[in-house]
Amino acid sequence: MSETLQILEKLNGLYANAFAHLIAITIGILAFAGIGFPLLISWIQNRQMKRDQNILSKQIIDSIADAEKKLREEILSEMAKEEEKLKAHVLAAKADIQVELSRMNYSHTGRVFHLQASQNSERKHHALCIMDCGNALENYCLAKEERNVQAIIGIFRVTWDHVYEADFNNIVELEPTITRGIEALDNIDANGRYTTDVFALRKALANSKKRVKNVTPA
Repeated sequence: MSETLQILEKLNGLYANAFAHLIAITIGILAFAGIGFPLLISWIQNRQMKRDQNILSKQIIDSIADAEKKLREEILSEMAKEEEKLKAHVLAAKADIQVELSRMNYSHTGRVFHLQASQNSERKHHALCIMDCGNALENYCLAKEERNVQAIIGIFRVTWDHVYEADFNNIVELEPTITRGIEALDNIDANGRYTTDVFALRKALANSKKRVKNVTPA
């Protein structure tokens, strides 16, 4: 009987200890759940937040770098386009200047021959006057100075009748010079406004080459 009581007391003590341990473990778990678990959750959240921040920061940096690269490329592209435009404008300006310089040169040369033609006309040097008219006509046509072209045609008209076959034999450049002037006039004959003049000049040239000067016997 006493042995049975001892066994029951031991069992009772064992269950009491086990229950006490269970209570302690339960309390510990509850304590962890109440304090440690929130800290663990907070730590996990902070870590995830830092990771998200790092990822976001990298994305922002990459986006800025891409935007800078794109902007730089656009700027370089626009600069290249503007440079090409500037080159084109410069070339066009140089071409215009060259054209204008050429026109001024033709104009100046035409005026020189125009003056010589007037002087030779006054001196009755009709063949030289006609040759100067040919040079002046060619240069005025190239300079597109049509008012002076008309003036030269006027000198041609009043001088042709005094040019003879012998003049063409004596002055080798006479016919080629006149021909160049007539061809230059024909080249600017837009809308047929010089067609009649070109025809008249060619006819007068042909007639002059056949005209024989009468020599008065001594």
